[in-house]
Amino acid sequence: MSIHQIKKYKTIKDENGNKIQVTKIDKEWNRETKNGSAIFYFSVRYTINKKTKHTVV
Repeated sequence: MSIHQIKKYKTIKDENGNKIQVTKIDKEWNRETKNGSAIFYFSVRYTINKKTKHTVV
């Protein structure tokens, strides 16, 4: 299991195709972090019957 912090920025492409980082708006940030109370998420990989599963909680 690994723990990841939710980023305050998102990556988008500009009109020339270059990747740029833009700060998330408050609505996006609150939706992803449950109004700032959950700024981390958990990622788990496990194997059942020789099939690897990936779950994000």
